[in-house]
Amino acid sequence: MTSYQEWKASMSTPEWTAKRLSQNEIEVLRLIESKGMVSYFWFSQSDRQTYRQALRKCKARGLVLPIRRKTAYWYSLTDFGLRVLLQLSMPLSPQLPSS
Repeated sequence: MTSYQEWKASMSTPEWTAKRLSQNEIEVLRLIESKGMVSYFWFSQSDRQTYRQALRKCKARGLVLPIRRKTAYWYSLTDFGLRVLLQLSMPLSPQLPSS
């Protein structure tokens, strides 16, 4: 592997992605996890504009997958999105005091 490929592989870990998610993006992932598939109509309502922007970022990071059903799109979590949610739910390890 070249150094760029190694760097790119290290940037696509659940730990790295979980650190960079905003609160709205985390809420979108948890919503989809709890409800199952969520339709585009839910995100397109005017009072949920911030969630629609968070959905767009989640799609770009490969956390959410759009699925077309008849005339509407539904969104579901990818395996990588589930691993990121698992990473978010893990408690932080305590820092050991340096001596």
